[in-house]
Amino acid sequence: MSASQSPHDHSAHRDHAPVHTDTVVASATGVETKVTPVNTTIYTCPMHPEIRQPAPGSCPKCGMTLEPVMPSLDDDENPELADFQRRFWWTLPLTVIAVLLAMVGH
Repeated sequence: MSASQSPHDHSAHRDHAPVHTDTVVASATGVETKVTPVNTTIYTCPMHPEIRQPAPGSCPKCGMTLEPVMPSLDDDENPELADFQRRFWWTLPLTVIAVLLAMVGH
């Protein structure tokens, strides 16, 4: 490490966010405490892996939903799943009616 770089210089990592698992903080009393960051999830496009964002959203190139690089099992609500379920339950009665109308003549 050169004298011009600090131990936490992330200038060489412009294409991704720095990920730290634990940070040790010393208080005025001399007690060290470990602080874990709240959200270090990076989201990427399945079709364009060069697209990386710190928050969920859609890909600027193709519009697909960004997926977490490392998905976790403790996610409470998936907005994509909720949207799919809402559309499914709204279109199911219409599909049943269309099938019944198509079968009445046979």
